[in-house]
Amino acid sequence: MAELNQAPYQLHTIKVETPLCMHQTAQQMAKDSAMEQWDARLAQMRVESYNKEVRERHLRNFKKRQEKQEYMKRLRADHKASIDKDQVSQANGSDSENDDVFEAMKMKKVNQKFSKLMSFNLDNSFNTIKNLTGKHQ
Repeated sequence: MAELNQAPYQLHTIKVETPLCMHQTAQQMAKDSAMEQWDARLAQMRVESYNKEVRERHLRNFKKRQEKQEYMKRLRADHKASIDKDQVSQANGSDSENDDVFEAMKMKKVNQKFSKLMSFNLDNSFNTIKNLTGKHQ
């Protein structure tokens, strides 16, 4: 014990040399671990991406189905309204005769407006020619 107290304290460093193969093995294990973590992350990202695509596809399909159902409802309502209109018009009289009379009246009004417009344009053209030539008859 006396020797311990008298001897100066010295720190000894012990160099432990690992063989090169052990060092490479440790590095390789670290790389493998990192690669496995990266592979796991990539796999998780792929799954998340696929799930997102599936959700979006389901949402698009749901919206399409919903739009189609709304369109079919409107179509049925329009069809029912036209059937009801036909039944009312048949109860009141012939539908085709009323439609023909209405179309004839509409065409007559259109023809009258067109003829008035054409006569107005022709009158203006003749008046312009008379004014330019100075010939008044």
